Amino acid sequence: MLDIPVKSFSKTSRIWIYQASRLLSDEDVSFINNELMHFVDQWTAHDHALHATAWVNSKLFLCFMVDEEEVAASGCSIDKSVALVRQIGEQLNIDFFDRMTFAYKDEKEKVHLIHKSKLNAAYSNGDIDDNTLFFDTLIDKKGVFDVEFMKPLKESWHYRFIKK
Repeated sequence: MLDIPVKSFSKTSRIWIYQASRLLSDEDVSFINNELMHFVDQWTAHDHALHATAWVNSKLFLCFMVDEEEVAASGCSIDKSVALVRQIGEQLNIDFFDRMTFAYKDEKEKVHLIHKSKLNAAYSNGDIDDNTLFFDTLIDKKGVFDVEFMKPLKESWHYRFIKK
């Protein structure tokens, strides 16, 4: 997490979440946080500084947050953040744009990645069940992120890929 405390952001703050194609090493996290810090310090929309922060969550997710009560993120400012994520991905050989690989925590709190095509088999053989906690990378508001970033499979959008 960068210097700006997330608690100071309103519940309506926008959030963008990018999931890495693999768990990040401590070195990756350090590098990424440095890149994020420099980016957020200069992030603007129409020459106005954004009230923003960015961080690595769970050694897997790049998260950007903008409190738009002061200055709204513009299309160009969002494009700049996407370009940064692409650049980081290229430098570390990580895909942050594969939306068909999902992340979940097992009963021992270990994070796993699973491709959509293997989700049904994992469910059928008991590796995951209705109560397995899945990360929701589609969340776009801080208030929702605070309480629903992880939710049981049965309550998540991932559940639609389970065939019973």
